[in-house]
Amino acid sequence: MNYSIVLKDGADGFACFVEGQNSFFVNDPTQTLGYVDSFLADYLIHQAQQFALPWLLQQMALAPSRVRTYETVEPLTNNRFKVLELAGSELSLIVNETSYRPYKIRSLENHATFGKSTNDLLLSNYSTVSFDDHSGLSLQLPYRLQTVYNSSTVLEDVKLDNISINPTIEANFFAPVLASEDKSSPQAPKQSLLYPRSEVHEFFEAGLWGGPFESFFNTSDVVVTHPIPDIPQIMAVYVGYADYVQLVLNFTDGVLITDAAPHRSRILIQWVKETLNKSVTHIVPSHHHRDHAGGVPDYVEAGAILVVPDVAKKFYSTVNGGNVSFATYSESNPFILNDTNIQFRSLWRDENPHARDWSYGIATSACPTENEGVVAFVADVWSPDPDDRGMGDAVRFDIGYARQWLDAAVEDGLPRNTIVVGAHGGNTTIDKLESLITITGYEYPTLGANDWKAGGVLCSHQ
Repeated sequence: MNYSIVLKDGADGFACFVEGQNSFFVNDPTQTLGYVDSFLADYLIHQAQQFALPWLLQQMALAPSRVRTYETVEPLTNNRFKVLELAGSELSLIVNETSYRPYKIRSLENHATFGKSTNDLLLSNYSTVSFDDHSGLSLQLPYRLQTVYNSSTVLEDVKLDNISINPTIEANFFAPVLASEDKSSPQAPKQSLLYPRSEVHEFFEAGLWGGPFESFFNTSDVVVTHPIPDIPQIMAVYVGYADYVQLVLNFTDGVLITDAAPHRSRILIQWVKETLNKSVTHIVPSHHHRDHAGGVPDYVEAGAILVVPDVAKKFYSTVNGGNVSFATYSESNPFILNDTNIQFRSLWRDENPHARDWSYGIATSACPTENEGVVAFVADVWSPDPDDRGMGDAVRFDIGYARQWLDAAVEDGLPRNTIVVGAHGGNTTIDKLESLITITGYEYPTLGANDWKAGGVLCSHQ
C-alpha cells in the first residue's frame, strides 16, 4: 500500500487520504479515499501523536504541571525506567535512566480479548540528525520504530529512510486537495466503546477497516445457505457479504456458532433470537486472531459457553471481566455436541497450521450413513471459491497450510465427499473437499463417514 494522509487534531480535526488508501475492500487500491470516518480519524491522529517524539517533548515542556513522573520496571528484564505521563494526551514517555534517551512512547488501551493493555512505540537505532536551516544544531533521533503490544508482541516494525528537522514547507501543503468527484467530508475524531482504538488499529493496519459495521448491516442482511440441503439444522451464514462466513447449528436446546467475527456477533445473536427463537449456547472460534475471535466477548456476555482448546484458554481469561464459562478440549479428546438430529466436533492438534490454537470443526447428521454428507469448517488454510476455475483463491491460499490440514483430515478420517465451508473466500466460500484435493495434488484416500476416528465413530449404530 502507498498512501499519503493529512491529519488535523482538535474538535475540528479530521483525517484525509490525499493519495491512495489502505483497504482491501476496494477494486482499485490506487483510488484516493478522501476523508475517513470519525473512529479511524481518532486512531490515525492518536497514532501520529504517538509517533511524533519531538511534539510530545514540546507538549511536556510547555505544560510541566501536566506531567506526572514515576518509575516502572520491565516485567521480563527487570530493567527500571523513568515514566513521564502527560495528562490529557493518553500518552506517556518511558526514558532509559542510563542513556536518558526516550525508550518507549506508551498508550494505554482496552482490548476486547486481552482487557487493559499497553501499546508501546519502541524507539531504537538513534542517529544524529541536523537541522535543515544549516544552524549547526542537531538532535539524536530514532530511525527504527516498533509497535510492541503488552511488552511482548511486535505488531509493526518501521525503519525510517530519512528524517528532516524544520524543512521548508510550501503554503497550503497540508490543505487536502481531492478530485471533484470525491463526496467525502471532514469527520471530527471520536472514540467509541464498540470500536476502540485497539480494534481500529488491528483492522486498519491489516487493510481490513471498512468503517463501523452496524452502520451498513443489520439482521435483514443475514444470508443463509444449507451446505447439505437434507440437513436444514446445519447453516452457513454471513452478514452483508460472503467474506466472513460462519456455521450456525440449530440444536434442540440451543444454537452453536463457529467463529466470532466482531460486530457480526451482535447481529447474529439478535438474528438467532428473532428467527430461531433460541439463544446462542456455544461459540467456537477457530483461533484467537481478532477477525475470528473479536466477537467472543459479545457471545460470552450473552451467556454462551466458550469452546476452545486447552492451550487457548489463556487468550480469553479476561473476557467479560473474567466471567467466562469454558468448555475446553485437547487433541485426544475433541469437543463433541449432539442431539437427535445433528452433531458437531471441534478438533485441535499440537502441530497446527496458521496459529497455535487453530482448530477446525465438522458437522453432520446425528448418525450419518457411509455416503451421507459431512460439512467441515476451516479458517485461513483455504478460502474456497468454486468460481475461481481451480486456482484456489490464490490471493489468500497457502498450499502449505492446506496440505497440513489435509494431513490432519486423513488422520481424523474426514470423508472425501466432505463439503468445506471457509470463513473467507469468494462468492460463496463453500466448495467440495475434492476441489482442494485437486488444487494441491494431494493423494487423498477414499474415505467415507464410517472411516471417521477422532473422538470415536460418527454413528455407533452402523
